[in-house]
Amino acid sequence: MKINRNSFLLFFFNLFGFLFIISGSLFAQKAIDSTHYYYKVIVQSENPTEITSALTFYEQNYKQKIKKGDSIGAAYALEMLALGKYNFGSYNESEQKTILALQLVDTNTDSISINTKKRLYNRLGILYSKINAFQKGLDLYKKAAEYSYTAKDSFSIINNVANILRKQENYTQAVDTLQYANIIASKLNDPNKKAYALDNLGFAQSKLNHPKAFQNLQAALRLRQNIKDSIGLFSSYRHLSLYSNENNKKEQAKIYADKALLVSQAINDIHFKKEALKLITALDNNPNIKRYQFLTDSLHSAEQEKQNKYAAMRYDVEKERRLTQQVELEREKEKQLKLIYLGVGAIILLTSIFIYFILRSRHKKEKIRQLYNTETRISKKVHDEVANDVYHVMTKLQTFKSIQEDVLDDLEEIYIKTRDISKQNSGIDLTENFDETLDDLLLSYKNEETTIITKNSASVDWVPVSDIKKTTIYRVLQELMTNMKKHSNATVVVIAFQQKNKKITIDYNDNGDGCSLKKGNGLQNTENRIKTIGGTITFDSQVNNGFKSTIIL
Repeated sequence: MKINRNSFLLFFFNLFGFLFIISGSLFAQKAIDSTHYYYKVIVQSENPTEITSALTFYEQNYKQKIKKGDSIGAAYALEMLALGKYNFGSYNESEQKTILALQLVDTNTDSISINTKKRLYNRLGILYSKINAFQKGLDLYKKAAEYSYTAKDSFSIINNVANILRKQENYTQAVDTLQYANIIASKLNDPNKKAYALDNLGFAQSKLNHPKAFQNLQAALRLRQNIKDSIGLFSSYRHLSLYSNENNKKEQAKIYADKALLVSQAINDIHFKKEALKLITALDNNPNIKRYQFLTDSLHSAEQEKQNKYAAMRYDVEKERRLTQQVELEREKEKQLKLIYLGVGAIILLTSIFIYFILRSRHKKEKIRQLYNTETRISKKVHDEVANDVYHVMTKLQTFKSIQEDVLDDLEEIYIKTRDISKQNSGIDLTENFDETLDDLLLSYKNEETTIITKNSASVDWVPVSDIKKTTIYRVLQELMTNMKKHSNATVVVIAFQQKNKKITIDYNDNGDGCSLKKGNGLQNTENRIKTIGGTITFDSQVNNGFKSTIIL
């Protein structure tokens, strides 16, 4: 028979998948069973080997939960470790585990974490009550009450508070507290809790010789007999024995003590047996037994004091440390925010300044551009309209023989001036060979009386220079040359150009009449033009000693 390979592979993978799912389910079930088993060991077992195994299990479970980032699961594992250590009498270690568990869920707000915090604060309250740190215990019960939202939770905490008040011999307040617990128990309709409340209430009342003390103790006993609550029965018999002994009813006290011993044997717990035997020995008048009991109680008190010494209220210390760290963190954040705000403010300020100068520069350039356009427009208008009209008038007048020659000369002079104005304000070729454009401008002022010398204009790299700057340089040099022609009677003019890196220097010198440096419109205009493009211009002149000017940009 031929085997279908694909069918075989499909069967194999299906079988593997089935086994994987089954093994996974079994593993999960095993984990659940282990958790339940070790929980019962911690809560119920008296076997040291079993308890040690349970503690090892929860230590490993805690580490696994931490690795997975499961703070709630890790806190639960620590809670069980704390309970195990408490049952072992290791109160210091129990306190440490409880505090660590609280730290894991302290900032959580989900319902599971809230319930966990309630249990942990309650557990710490019980622990401090055990070592006679009563005020600390009350504070922690109060903290637990903040997370108690049900009557059932409140009932447990109120009873714990009453137990501390009773240990402090504050019986009046203890009775008031337990009466409130009794009201809650009645509303819960839970006979177990009702019996618990009545038993504690009756015992606290007995310390005040309250007439209903014995009645409440008996009522609690009957309820516990009905529901067959062994641990509750032990508590009732113990309280009744103590009550009877305090009221000099020795035989009745002995009967209740014997019943407590009988119940402790049924419970099969060493602590209950020890407490029952303590009741019985307390009723014995043998001085040696009483001496032994006194020494035992003294040793127990000393041990509790020792535990109290080592239990240094670490939760408050740790919480204060974390609060200090939080304050420091907030201060650091505030400091960083201030630095950020300062940085942002500085950036905004610098940006604003930068934008201001950019806009101012643009505004200046726009003004120069508008001035240049205006000059060009006026030049064109003067040339196209005024100069041409004057020329036409001259042409017409030349046809009249009677017109005086000096009138024609005046008109010709007006025409020449108009043409010069037009030329001075005409458009400038800024495209290429700007050095030649400047040379043409400067040499246009050359005549038989005046020699114009230009030096190194071609050595300047005019390509990267903006059109605005070129226009300004052109107009300023034009203004200087025009002033020279009109006023200085110079015979030699030298214009030298020099460039160092990106800085351009232009030196103007003539040997004319010179002048006082009281700035007229001409010099003022040149200075304003140069300042507008971020340059400087200086003037140096004395009467009959020529004129000098230096432009730097």
